[in-house]
Amino acid sequence: DLIIRKKIIWYILLVLLGTLFHTSAIFLLPFILLAFVNWKINFSYVLFIGVLFLVPIFYINETINYIDFIASQYFNFYSDYVEESKIIDSVGLGFALNVLIYLIVIYYSQKEMDFANNILFKIAIISFLIIPLSFGVNLVGRLNFYLLPVMMAVFPLVFLKIKKSFARLVLVNIVVLF
Repeated sequence: DLIIRKKIIWYILLVLLGTLFHTSAIFLLPFILLAFVNWKINFSYVLFIGVLFLVPIFYINETINYIDFIASQYFNFYSDYVEESKIIDSVGLGFALNVLIYLIVIYYSQKEMDFANNILFKIAIISFLIIPLSFGVNLVGRLNFYLLPVMMAVFPLVFLKIKKSFARLVLVNIVVLF
């Protein structure tokens, strides 16, 4: 709500308050920038998002090493997460269903006109882009948990956009099963 209303100071204060409970909340600070980015999601952005999703997968070793370096240099209190980082060389049904759910969300985020809903969809897309990194760096996977409530807010918006009841039922079942 603070992002939508562009309450920068209150948002920063709330995130700083959150860091008193868990320091990783500091990574939520850049999300305030979404209040000032007013682009609508269209097909060209969806293609760009797809490329951004695939790059960390193809360069997973380099990406993990870079994140490990940054975390160990500047966030040494997360050294336990960095030491546990390892490349997962196979993914299963959970990964596939997770990606499918996000792709459906991204597909239905196109042509969203409401500013508040558009911000929710953008945060969901950021969460989608974090998925490949979360399989190699536990710290990044943990950060993605902060964005999970946004996905819960986006699902009803997507369900309302799906016109066919059978397709809606399939998506609800995939979400519930996952």
